[in-house]
Amino acid sequence: MRLQVAFQICVCLLVAALINSQWRFPAPAGAEKLTYAVEITATPSRATDLQLYYNRGSGYSEEQTSRSRFPEPNKLQTCQLSIPEGTYRSLRLDPLDAEGSITIDSIRIVDSRGRVVTAFSPGDFRPLHHIRVFKTEGGILTLTTTPGETDPQIETTLSPIAVPQETLQTKLAQLHLGRGALLFLGLLTLVFALDRLAPATRALEASQRWATAHPRLAITVVAALAALASSYPVVFLGKSYVSPDTSTTLLYGSFPTLPAYETERQLDTKGSDVGAIMWQHVPYAVTQRRALSGGELPLWNRYTSGGTPLLAQGQSMFGDPLHFIPIVCNSAAWAWDIKYVAAKLLLALGLGLCVWTLTASLPASLLVALASPFIGFFVFRINHPAIFSLCYSPWIAFAWLKLGQASDLRQRVLGAVLLMAANCSTLTSGTVKEAYCLLLGLNFSGLCALFFSGQPARSRIRSLACAGIGLALAVGATSPVWATFFHTLKSAHTSYASSVAYQIQPSLLLGAFDEAFYRPLSVEGYVYNPSLNFLLSFGLIYFLVSTLSGPRNSTMAV
Repeated sequence: MRLQVAFQICVCLLVAALINSQWRFPAPAGAEKLTYAVEITATPSRATDLQLYYNRGSGYSEEQTSRSRFPEPNKLQTCQLSIPEGTYRSLRLDPLDAEGSITIDSIRIVDSRGRVVTAFSPGDFRPLHHIRVFKTEGGILTLTTTPGETDPQIETTLSPIAVPQETLQTKLAQLHLGRGALLFLGLLTLVFALDRLAPATRALEASQRWATAHPRLAITVVAALAALASSYPVVFLGKSYVSPDTSTTLLYGSFPTLPAYETERQLDTKGSDVGAIMWQHVPYAVTQRRALSGGELPLWNRYTSGGTPLLAQGQSMFGDPLHFIPIVCNSAAWAWDIKYVAAKLLLALGLGLCVWTLTASLPASLLVALASPFIGFFVFRINHPAIFSLCYSPWIAFAWLKLGQASDLRQRVLGAVLLMAANCSTLTSGTVKEAYCLLLGLNFSGLCALFFSGQPARSRIRSLACAGIGLALAVGATSPVWATFFHTLKSAHTSYASSVAYQIQPSLLLGAFDEAFYRPLSVEGYVYNPSLNFLLSFGLIYFLVSTLSGPRNSTMAV
């Protein structure tokens, strides 16, 4: 009984921490409040981006800058530009991104709790460039750009400006521990109440019996719920993975970026690469639909550079089964959203089935299926095509695992068919680097799993032969993609001609277990690298610890 109570407490604590970490309050003018921020209250004549440069003694640079936006013209509004703690020689503000005027009521530095660290007066600033009118009156600063100029700049005259380190008390306040404690107590009360209600107990026991009797269906249900929950803004709140307000310029170089699109609101994606899908794959789906409707295969993109190869780029997504949803629906946003959510479902289901195949543990399989759609990778790659490569790849491992357990020809043929389909989907998922590395790594891992599966040598040879046939069919089926890609690559221009490697130093290894450990190290909280999450990390730690006493399943050691 004590063990059950301890387990319930741990689960409630984990769920409360997850909800608390994902709970975000609205930030002024679309900018999140970070450790410190320069808070500006002003009335611009037009919707505009503004940029802050901070000088720590080495001058201004693009590496030491912060951006925000005033989304509405002729309206008093407040925005915040985040800055790190430190001592500054000067601050430079570019308040407009086009010709116009702005009236600034106040500029001040605030901490994460909204307390004023430094307040500036209009006399603390001087005009630098592209300013025709610079007037201070009654504590209000008004400036108008020089006609035809688009980059007005003003600068502080105070030096130095000290922004102290935040105290432990302030940093703890950022975690919203009080809110987390209330969530924890509420969940714990609910669990204990349900535990003592006979109808609820009977329902839970019935669900447990059903899940035990239908493990694969239970994993599917949990994977679907997790995929929907991880995409809740898209599924329930009318958002989209391919929304025009993801800070991606499209037809026009400024916002709004599309005809008949009125909103100028932009999301802060924290440096995530949200442009690839918008600039490439969304229009590619339209091109492919037009080619197919005209009785042609989408081999050529006639809409850029007077004509460029399309299928031979290796990342057109043509051949990916889920990609036919956007093609048929003329690349509608909701069709792409269906594809993203379905891909997350495939990831969760594939990993859950892999765990079930390896361990026959239903709780472990359900936990992995539940946690997979919430990994930090989806923060690092919000809507990048690499999402599809990742989400299809677990099925390569699952096919190899099934081949390793196959006992007759029918099971081996099914495993080979699944292996062929998984490899084809991954290769045509829309990336080259990510997809090809996943193909090599997972097929090699699967080969090792088959080799160490513990089955008789004759059975392993037969499974390996079926796997070889499946891989050969996959290579042949995808040859129009990879063969034309390598042929075209010989004469293609690429930005990867000079190889560059970025190393994550060992002291940052903890960030691989959860993206939250990377975030404090980057300017403005930008995404840094992909990661897992705490739940999967605990499982990895348990696996490593339990392996010390000897694995029960030889395949688990692989």
